[in-house]
Amino acid sequence: MERQELAKKIRESVQSIDRERVLQTFYAIEGQMHMFKVNEIGLQATYPNMKYESDHLKLNKFTLNGVSLVFKVNQEQDRISVTKESGEIVEELDQIFSEDGVAKCKDGEFNPEELTRYLNQCFADLVQ
Repeated sequence: MERQELAKKIRESVQSIDRERVLQTFYAIEGQMHMFKVNEIGLQATYPNMKYESDHLKLNKFTLNGVSLVFKVNQEQDRISVTKESGEIVEELDQIFSEDGVAKCKDGEFNPEELTRYLNQCFADLVQ
């Protein structure tokens, strides 16, 4: 059996279309958050009251004045939790999940083209 054919068989035997969609969505969020910090906020120096953290497969966290906007992936549940955290207080803002390969959130279908609008609302919740 050819190596490529073997890889395809392995992939097809374990692949979850919903898990793949959740991770694609998470990566898109990660990219947008990074670009927001770099391009729109545009500060080069580090500041104690603003921080962006990313763990490529688990977490994206933007903190401003002690309040964090957090996106966490749970691959076992094929979900991304979206929370606003301040000290011990954790407020759930949304859950992004996939159903039959379609990403969804509290507002219905999660359209990647609307990611900027979605993140704008999340950042607005952070500053309020």
